[in-house]
Amino acid sequence: MSEIAEKEKSADVAAWYASIKNHRFPRYSDLPDIDLYIDQLVSILDKNLSVLYLSDGKICETPITASMINNYVKHEAVPRPKRKRYGKDHYAYLFIICALKQVYSINEIGDFMSHNLKTRSVGELYDKFCEETEKAIAVINELISGEIPVADAKSSEKDFVTVKMAIFTVIMKLFVKKSTQNLQKK
Repeated sequence: MSEIAEKEKSADVAAWYASIKNHRFPRYSDLPDIDLYIDQLVSILDKNLSVLYLSDGKICETPITASMINNYVKHEAVPRPKRKRYGKDHYAYLFIICALKQVYSINEIGDFMSHNLKTRSVGELYDKFCEETEKAIAVINELISGEIPVADAKSSEKDFVTVKMAIFTVIMKLFVKKSTQNLQKK
């Protein structure tokens, strides 16, 4: 790959990361107190989830659609709306589902949700999920900025960061899967 192409790729990664590194997700108390129609809910979710979605290397504009929401309700992944209106709990469920569905199946997400909702409210789970997502972005910032050593002297540091993150993703997914299986046995 040419040096110019390498610089363009680095600039793309830097621009994407700059767009998310200081992003703060709205907390449960920040969500609208009024119930929303599905199109309004889609609009708010799209706005807040778009930083977690890429399409062709660019931030994706539509991480969720009304059809997807209807499908999640039909399969009982999300509670049914009341008179076609969706509240804060619906938003929280859908936000978590959409963030996790890039890596986990709906069944795995359902297990995650049911386990965590045994000990906390939907709002508490959602707030903790947002907080941990922001912390994860901060850790990535530390890796990218070199605050956490990730490479030896012989390897290209940028390439090694990508390898390390890919490995973290695999190991974390396996950890969550095993933890969920153990919780189901109890």
